[in-house]
Amino acid sequence: MNSIKNEIILILYIIRKRIVRIESIICIVLSGITILKASVSYLLYSNGHTVNIFEGYVQAMSGEENLMIIIICAILLFADAPFINDNSFLIVYRLKRKKWYALNWIYMVVVTMLYMVYLIVLSLIPFIFKGYLDNRWSQSMLRIMNGYNEKMMHYNINPIDGIYRNMSPIGVTFYTAILCAGYILILVSVLYILNMIYTYKPLGTLVVGGIHLISTLINMLGILTPQLIQRFSLYRSAFFLLGYDANLSSGLFSILYFSLLIYIIYLVGLLLLPKADIYLS
Repeated sequence: MNSIKNEIILILYIIRKRIVRIESIICIVLSGITILKASVSYLLYSNGHTVNIFEGYVQAMSGEENLMIIIICAILLFADAPFINDNSFLIVYRLKRKKWYALNWIYMVVVTMLYMVYLIVLSLIPFIFKGYLDNRWSQSMLRIMNGYNEKMMHYNINPIDGIYRNMSPIGVTFYTAILCAGYILILVSVLYILNMIYTYKPLGTLVVGGIHLISTLINMLGILTPQLIQRFSLYRSAFFLLGYDANLSSGLFSILYFSLLIYIIYLVGLLLLPKADIYLS
């Protein structure tokens, strides 16, 4: 019990130390502004009508430009992986390599989930006095789902597929957040392992950028790409609100798919751990 308590304290210490980095502050502020801007635009679009409080988040996460900023900011939060600092030697000496490795993974999972919660909470702020908690779509959102119109263009509102009207706002919010978090965790875990093994740190960033680019290209090619490859595209699986096979069974498949990938990456990193350079160079 004391061991678990000490590890929790250590994780909180690491978060507290890293959250004050200028890079972290910039990323948190930039992603927050992105979410708030989209939420406020939706509030103006609703023209004073009461809406579901989660619809601001749904609207923000349905835009590819917004998603790009959110993903880039999330990766930059972990850009200094494997988080080597002046205390690394003492931490590794105290915990041993495997526990140190597991602790960093727990840190990445916790921060990624906190990042998604932070975005959701920010998206709720504009609707505190103009929103309701009832788990149903508002008329404003249903009009968006009916098709693109000039008013949407005026307020820079992202189109949302009508297929989502058969799902609840809370359900769509859950799948959107958990799949985006899974995609971020896949990218940052690859970055973490590559930076842990190779002293040339830009390699990890280049590989992660390549993974995202290839996945995006597979999605852009559409019908030119075999159906099986499309189905296992990270991009297609990650962004639930872009309308790719959007239903509960598809969302559940993507969650299981991402969970398996994350577990495999974790095991690969564990095998490569003896080769890791975990001391300050």
